[in-house]
Amino acid sequence: EALTNVLRHARAHRADVALAYGARDLRLTISDDGAGFDYGEVHHDPQRGIGLRNMRERMAALSGTLNLRSGPRGTTLQAWLPLPTPTEPQA
Repeated sequence: EALTNVLRHARAHRADVALAYGARDLRLTISDDGAGFDYGEVHHDPQRGIGLRNMRERMAALSGTLNLRSGPRGTTLQAWLPLPTPTEPQA
């Protein structure tokens, strides 16, 4: 969804994707050099930002978070997801 937003709306020349996997969590960062947008304006307009709302709801359902920064030099979205703690095998 985030990459679709970059293609459809950002007018970006570049998008970077980074995935960091740790023992306890997973972090996905997507950054672009596009035009950015006013998150407050998009968030309060029921006709806009449906994809962003859907991403937030999906992350919340998995106990994760979605953070977003946007400005005239681009947008950065960071999704964080906790991973289940491995259980000890039963003897």
